Amino acid sequence: MKTRGYIVSIVLVIVAIILLKVWFGFDLFKWLNSPEVKSFFAKIWEIISQIWDKFLREAFQTLFKLIKDIINR
Repeated sequence: MKTRGYIVSIVLVIVAIILLKVWFGFDLFKWLNSPEVKSFFAKIWEIISQIWDKFLREAFQTLFKLIKDIINR
């Protein structure tokens, strides 16, 4: 029954993209490919990478090693 909710959500997103193009003349895909948006997402990715490297990587490696050790027992 939950998959029906996902399908409706996907259809609504597609309809919203079409309505943006038809009513407002806003091309979402052209906007996403613009240099400004690409630059923004590159900066966000860099921040996420730094957070991963500085804080999260070691914790997740330790956690996965612990899980692997428990499974191998």
